[in-house]
Amino acid sequence: DPSDSNHTMVIVDSNDAIAPLISSPLNASYIGPIVYHADGGGVADREHISDLELVNRVRTGQVTYTDYNYEHPKIPQEMTQAGELDQDLKQFDYPGRYVDPL
Repeated sequence: DPSDSNHTMVIVDSNDAIAPLISSPLNASYIGPIVYHADGGGVADREHISDLELVNRVRTGQVTYTDYNYEHPKIPQEMTQAGELDQDLKQFDYPGRYVDPL
């Protein structure tokens, strides 16, 4: 859906649900909406989408590893590292599986 200030991608479950675009000088070369053609054979006669994949990613902004060593209980075994973004998204890992450096 184009407008003067932005564009919005509209995904529909039927190519017949796509509204026609009103002709204007800005879209004089417009030949119709870009439609979906599954890879089921045949030859598409115009530009189309054949595959669409939705991907979601979440990144933590802070990670903390902690552990406990019964032989040295007073030695802290915790490490925290924070990034620049999304510090409210935190990941904790216990046991941290620290290795005794000695």
